Amino acid sequence: MEAADVTMTIYIPRMYGVDYVFGGMFDKKIVKQCEKKIKEMEKEIKKHNQIYKKLQDQQKVCWLADRKVTYKMDTSKKINDYIKENVSAHEERATRRAMNKVQKHLQETVKQAKKTVQKYQHLLEQESRIRSSVQKLEQDIVKMIEFHVNIRTRTASQVNSKIHAIIPIQTVVQRMSSKYQFTMPQEFNKKNRCSASLPDFELIKREFSK
Repeated sequence: MEAADVTMTIYIPRMYGVDYVFGGMFDKKIVKQCEKKIKEMEKEIKKHNQIYKKLQDQQKVCWLADRKVTYKMDTSKKINDYIKENVSAHEERATRRAMNKVQKHLQETVKQAKKTVQKYQHLLEQESRIRSSVQKLEQDIVKMIEFHVNIRTRTASQVNSKIHAIIPIQTVVQRMSSKYQFTMPQEFNKKNRCSASLPDFELIKREFSK
């Protein structure tokens, strides 16, 4: 995992590449345990994709709702100003009834706008929870790999020992991983004051020729 400013990179290890770099020091049981965790992480990433897309869509809904409120508030003010300046006392009662209808529509629009914001906040909370779940799985996988590399390094070949000494295990895992890159919504909104569109996420696959 890497976080830079408001962007984040999650590393999805490819065990074929990791095992190859360390000279096949993992037995099949360890590889299967890691791959099981990786599949769990991929499922959580898929959930994160879905929530992330919903956030992008809901952001647009919120902007539209906000524009509607602004428009109706402006319309209401203009009508009210016109009544004060142009309507006689005799006509005022009928005009006020019309004005009350406008106010009622405005209140309903404000109510709907609040609901769109509440839905957006709920999605932000979901995104944060799933992101934390993905991060934990990513950390668990790296710890599993580090643990078994450290054990096997004691009896590993000289080449493997040099690789382990020169390049940190986490760095090796990252180089042998696919990358899931996205923008952290809450941090992005704080930086841009909710005025910019949430950028798309990107999945960069690490391929190997077997």
